[in-house]
Amino acid sequence: MISSLKLARVCGVSQGTVDRALHGRAGIAETTRVRILAAAKKHGYAPNPAAREIMTGSSRTCGAVVPVGASVFFMDLFEAVQRELRRRGLSLLLTPAANAEETTEALRDLASRRPRGVILVPPSDEYVIPHELLGACPFFSLAGPCKGATYLAPNEVRTGHDGASALWALGHRRIAFLTYGRTSRAIQERQDGCIRFLRTKKLRPAILTDPTSEQILELHQREGITAFFCHNDWLALHCLRTLEKQGISVPASVSVIGVDHSPTFRELFPGLSSWVYPYESVATAVADQFTKRAATPIAPLEFYPGHTLAPPP
Repeated sequence: MISSLKLARVCGVSQGTVDRALHGRAGIAETTRVRILAAAKKHGYAPNPAAREIMTGSSRTCGAVVPVGASVFFMDLFEAVQRELRRRGLSLLLTPAANAEETTEALRDLASRRPRGVILVPPSDEYVIPHELLGACPFFSLAGPCKGATYLAPNEVRTGHDGASALWALGHRRIAFLTYGRTSRAIQERQDGCIRFLRTKKLRPAILTDPTSEQILELHQREGITAFFCHNDWLALHCLRTLEKQGISVPASVSVIGVDHSPTFRELFPGLSSWVYPYESVATAVADQFTKRAATPIAPLEFYPGHTLAPPP
């Protein structure tokens, strides 16, 4: 394998002429182009992407900072992003981070490489990207906002509203919402959407935060809950197993629905009724930002009926 400089010497031309021949640009005779391409094939020439990016000043690499031990939700989300970026001729460099300090360190390393842009999952909504990094490249956050990044996400208030609305339309009037206690805009907005809808129907919201099995069962018995709407599929699975261990039939006695419906989770636990996160739509929105196209609106979540949802008994 030889470099473009050595290839130029072999052909008796300038390095610029080699570059024009290899990339189909005008400015050289066709006979010269054919000779250079033949020599490149003969000597096993392979372009150096990093060197080309330095020469053109246009990076084809995008960075991403993801949580250590990321759930299957993030695995599937970033796989969709990577697939869409690759389709547009871009690559994605993933870096794991366990906390705010490691997130900042990872962002510094990625920014020093002058990428097309960087995507991150913030360690918290209060996280702030260091000011000195902001001029290096654009930053985009998924799953939660942070200062210094453009937030790309579906309307989570609508997710909560639509989930409660679907249960209401099926006949459920005793609905509980299971959620998490950590600070997160997405968590809060899904809960808010659910509460707002239930209040329009004059129902008192039943909310459990970081619920234990005992709390789920106690609420079910005390309030006569007929449907559990869960912030995500993992909470839904926890709820489902809790009920079934007590011999409570799902969905004959009580319905359980979640949110996310990631491809990997679906393979592990098929049949769970869930709202499908718009993985491909978010990936398209990210890629649009990196390729400076008009931003594609992120689609709302769609419902997957599964086998854990039925009208109330």
